Amino acid sequence: MLITILCTRSNEELTILKGAYRMQYDHDMLAAIGEHVHTSAFFKTLLAAVLQATRDERPEETDLTQIMKNVEQAKWDARALYDAGPKRWGSEKVFIPIFTNRSLPQLRIIFEELEKLTDLEVEKVIANELHNDIGKFLESLVKYIKNKHKFFAEVLYKSMKGLGTHDRKLMHTIISRSEKDLGSIRDQFDKMYAPKTLTSFIVGDTSGYYKSILLALAGCKREHEHVAHRNSKEHSPKEIKNHGGVPSIRMSQHDDDY
Repeated sequence: MLITILCTRSNEELTILKGAYRMQYDHDMLAAIGEHVHTSAFFKTLLAAVLQATRDERPEETDLTQIMKNVEQAKWDARALYDAGPKRWGSEKVFIPIFTNRSLPQLRIIFEELEKLTDLEVEKVIANELHNDIGKFLESLVKYIKNKHKFFAEVLYKSMKGLGTHDRKLMHTIISRSEKDLGSIRDQFDKMYAPKTLTSFIVGDTSGYYKSILLALAGCKREHEHVAHRNSKEHSPKEIKNHGGVPSIRMSQHDDDY
């Protein structure tokens, strides 16, 4: 979850997060990561750079001259990354500013240029070459930049697939995106994992008030009520007439529910 949070927060959100952490725990967040996150020194350096909250957040450029300059810069960065190879992305500090300071639109162009050189999707290159925390961070960053709704749909899916539920990840994702773009994430989820839907996953993995709250936050309550009403009608006793004209009751095949 730490990687997901740090990959997807704005400078302002990171600054607020650091302040809230200090207020809650009377401790510096970066120092806490250094003390309690058991990983490589380079990865801690990468996280420290992210927590500086210095990413360029200028909106996507519309001036043609500046666009051309940005593309040329992106080509230069992509060539530097390509020549170095993925393993050096996770070991040489020279590459940290590319991942932590470049704007998201600029990174999107860099990844496009890099894919022209590698003839592979960047996330696949990372998955093939980097299998540690740095690889997870960079893969998450790439996926988020390319399509944030698809990224969070995948996070939700992984929190509920298979046996058991990763409740903390499920709750955090739904709550943190509920006032931003959860509707778009839900639509993307339903598209990616059809015929299953986000509603059906939540209903299948949770219960009680917990389920009701998640459905309400995700905008799935109406769909769930519609499905429940339809199912109740399908499984309710059906009235038929016998030869004597007296109504009789035929139970559905789920009569053990009554």
